[in-house]
Amino acid sequence: MSEEKIKENLAGKKILIIEDDESLPKRLANEFGRYGAKAEVKHCVESGLEELKQNGLNYHLIVVDVMLPQTKEAFQQIQHWIKEITEYNEVFIQEDEAESNNVEFNKIVENAKHRRSVLLEKITKEINPRGGIEMVKDWLDWLKNNRDDEGEKIERPPILYLTAAGNVEIIMDGKEVAGAKDVEWLVKPVSGLKLMHTAAELLE
Repeated sequence: MSEEKIKENLAGKKILIIEDDESLPKRLANEFGRYGAKAEVKHCVESGLEELKQNGLNYHLIVVDVMLPQTKEAFQQIQHWIKEITEYNEVFIQEDEAESNNVEFNKIVENAKHRRSVLLEKITKEINPRGGIEMVKDWLDWLKNNRDDEGEKIERPPILYLTAAGNVEIIMDGKEVAGAKDVEWLVKPVSGLKLMHTAAELLE
């Protein structure tokens, strides 16, 4: 698909991005903006579901990370832990430059490694590996139970899931939950251009 066609399909569109990585949504929002689309960003199941219930049918496309923290509080806590891990990474950079027989510094490095391992385990526990899929299901179930035009088909926006490599079972479950139609998957890390291309195809 040409740049012109991508811009034609995305121009004026409203995009909802639900992704817990703080840097990726900012980059994607900028990319969408470059093609004339406007993106709203949420970072967890709780805030994503709130936005979907209030405005979900007003969006033209929903971009959802499969793995999400459940609550706003969990997302904030994870950001705090990530910041701490980043500080420990500075210690590991210094380790490469330090003398191997520096006993005191070696203790600092070992403590940093242990603390980082503990924090990574905590982060993993706060992430729901199927959070994005379960959120979409909860939203669609909520729509069915709270609509005025009972009996008419719900025309939801296309859904673009972001997932880790190898999640074949989750991909199949996600398609089943969303009804398979107008659903695509991209494996992270993904380039902005690839995502724009896929988004434009979904909006054909």
